Amino acid sequence: MNHLNDVQITRLRAALLARQETLSAQVRAGFVESQDQHYGDLAGSVHDTADEASADQIADSDAARLDREVGDLRAIEAALARIEKGSYGTCDDCGDAILFERLAASPAATRCLPCETRVEHFVLRAPRL
Repeated sequence: MNHLNDVQITRLRAALLARQETLSAQVRAGFVESQDQHYGDLAGSVHDTADEASADQIADSDAARLDREVGDLRAIEAALARIEKGSYGTCDDCGDAILFERLAASPAATRCLPCETRVEHFVLRAPRL
C-alpha cells in the first residue's frame, strides 16, 4: 500500500463505505420485495404460458440482480479488509501496484489494469459451452 498516500486511502475507504451502504439497502429491499411478491402476483390470476414465461423472466432477473449486488458487497468487504491488512492496492495476480486512478474508478479492484485486461481478454475469447 506504499504507493497510496493517506488522503487517497481515506478517499477510497469513504467511497467503499458509501457504496457498501447503498448496496446493503438495495439488497435488503430486494429480499423484502422478493418475499412479498409471489409468483402468482407476477403471473396474474389467469395463467397462460406467456404469463408464466414473463413471471419466470422477472423472477430470474430479480434474482440475478440480487446475486450481483451480494457479490459486489462481498468484494467491497474484501477491499475494506485489505485496507486494514495493508495489502490494498496490490494486484492479486502480479503483485504490482494498482494505480490510484483505477482504484478511484473501481475501489474494489483486485488486479492492475494490464492483468485485468489479460483476464477479460481470456474470458471473452474462451469457447462457450
